[in-house]
Formats: sequence, structure tokens, C-alpha cells
Amino acid sequence: MSARVLICGVNWLGDAVMSLPAVAAFLAERPEARVSMLAKPPLVPFWRMVAGLDAVLELPPGKAGTLRAVGVVRGGRFDRAIVMPNSFRSALIPFLARVPVRRGARSRARGLLLTERVASGDASPDRRHQAWEYMRLLPVARPPSDLVLPRLVPDAAVAGACRVRLGWDPEAAWVGLLPGAARGPSKRWPPDRFAEVGRRLAAERGGRIAGFGSLGEAGVCAAVANGVGTAALNLAGRTALPELAGLLAGCRAVVSNDSGGMHLAAAAGTPVVAVFGVTDPEVTGPIGRAHRVVAAPGFVRSRAIPRQSREAERALQAVTVEDVYAAALAALDGAASGG
Repeated sequence: MSARVLICGVNWLGDAVMSLPAVAAFLAERPEARVSMLAKPPLVPFWRMVAGLDAVLELPPGKAGTLRAVGVVRGGRFDRAIVMPNSFRSALIPFLARVPVRRGARSRARGLLLTERVASGDASPDRRHQAWEYMRLLPVARPPSDLVLPRLVPDAAVAGACRVRLGWDPEAAWVGLLPGAARGPSKRWPPDRFAEVGRRLAAERGGRIAGFGSLGEAGVCAAVANGVGTAALNLAGRTALPELAGLLAGCRAVVSNDSGGMHLAAAAGTPVVAVFGVTDPEVTGPIGRAHRVVAAPGFVRSRAIPRQSREAERALQAVTVEDVYAAALAALDGAASGG
């Protein structure tokens, strides 16, 4: 009988993308296993774009949602659960569902809920990226020599209908701008600089500019689109996640802050120019050789930073329009040449 494995997925879009190489390697090593992903509602559409999963189960919010998820997991008769988040709740669900083997990071006083405990931290100095941590956690017996990000597979019909609804010209040379970041000001390059990069790209390359973001980022995206001018289309808050992935895949390049959207664009196969402040791109940068990170020198970088950080804002202010514009041109030229 095929083994039934439950993966309790991470909670944020960027983390979900960074876990993709490990999930893909885990699935490849166990072609006979039936692997299901348990995800919070906003990430259910994301995991449904990932090939190889047997099912995607929804984890509703609140205590009632926890109890509902316990019932679903118990009904799935899983042999093993792999708990990717560090939260107590994520370990409690397979424990209450009586999954026999429960593997996760040793943290937050949840040791008794797990049968296999993995020490947290970097795997090795040359494998500092967060994606390698997921390789250890799952675990992947034969990790690849390099990180390879699987391509998301958005529904073609959904993407086509979205383009028609939004007035997206598939023949235009689109560049995406993602000026928001859920983490707040400590990860947001100034909107007027995004607008200047977009304006110059539209004028000098003759393309179109698409502003992407959540509904809460509609204001900043509108400011950027207004700054770009008539070549810009503000799509903030107007796309579901699979639609957004499809539109990002249709861009020649994307310029983004360090955000979940940055990682989604990379998973959609689009070259990314990522603006970093004091977060460390060696740990959470976009995965893949086609991407470019722009960060000012002379700042101490860290894995986690507060939402409000004067040092982070100073680091972002030190990144110039010329730096990002040059990186965007290189990304566009590399995409055109297949590099």
C-alpha cells in the first residue's frame, strides 16, 4: 500500500515558494507516496498550481478551523506528517489526528507533539538559503547540488480570461513592478523610484508597465502607475493568486521589493530584479540564476527585521534608480537572449 504523507505547509507566500525545491525533491524521491498539503486558505490556490501533490487540504482559521482540520486529517489516515511551520498549532493538528509519525523543528515547547525532532538553523555555511532548511526538514535523502525552483503551472483558461478582463495585451512587452511588501516600510524601496524606473523602461524600451500588489497596496501601486504615465496598468487587488502568477509569467522582467510577490514571479519563470535593504539575499533572495539582487553596500544584513527600521529604510534609500534601472535592462537583455 502506498504511504500517505501529510505536509503541513508554511504560512506565507514567500516561504511557500522557498519550500518548493524541497517539496519537489521529496515528491521525486517518493513517486509511490500519496502526498497531501495542508495549507491556510490564502495559499490553497498556490499549492494547487504545484504538480505532484495528491490533494491540497484547507486549514481554516480559529479554534473551530483547527478542530475541523483535525477531523479531515484523521479521515485521511496518514502514516506520516511533516510539520513545516514552527507554530504550536501546526504540530497540534497531526498530534490530535493521531498521525503515527510526526516530524518537525524543535521549537516553541512542542516537543511532546512530535515523534521526530529536527534542530533548526542553517544546514552549512555554503547552503545558507532558507530553501536548504526545508530539504533537511522534509527530509530529502539526496539533496540536489543546486537549488532548482519548479515552475508553477497556472490554469491557462483562467489566465486567458483574466487577460481579457483586465485589458492585458499579450503582444506587448510587459515589465512588472511590485512596490509593496507585507513586512512594511523596512522592505519598501521608495514608490517614486519605482515610478522612475518604470517611466524610463517604457520610454526607452517601448513596453508596458504593470503594477502588481494586494488590495491593501492599491494606493502605492496607484502612485507608481500615475508616476509612470499612460504606459502603466495598475492591477493591485484585481487578481486572484493563480491569475497573478499567470500575468507575472507573461512579463519580460519584474522589479520588486523583497516580498512574496518577488518569489512568486521567480516561480512563474520571470527574471526578477529584487531590491533589498538589510535583509540577507543569501538567505531569502529569489531562487535561480536569472535573477538580480540590488542592495547598497556597507550595511549589516540580517535574516529578520522589524516592520519599522530606520537602518533598513536608510539602506533602501541608498539604492539608486540608476542601479535598479541598469539591473532591469540586464534582465530584459538576458531574457531576450535566453540567458
